[in-house]
Amino acid sequence: MLEQLARTDPDIALRKIDIINWESPVAKQYKVQSIPRIEIYNRAGKLVGTAGSSAEQVCRYVAEAKL
Repeated sequence: MLEQLARTDPDIALRKIDIINWESPVAKQYKVQSIPRIEIYNRAGKLVGTAGSSAEQVCRYVAEAKL
């Protein structure tokens, strides 16, 4: 769903991070404690929301980020 959303909307950039080690700098920096974890940021780099695997919630945060 995320890849399709990014392909169909030029305003969306999708970045994936594989967490192999929960003690990695990236996992610690973003306080990742579960997978999947989806973070939606606006153009200014402000976190709009964090979602799990709920497509509806992701779409709602994406719409909010575009405002």
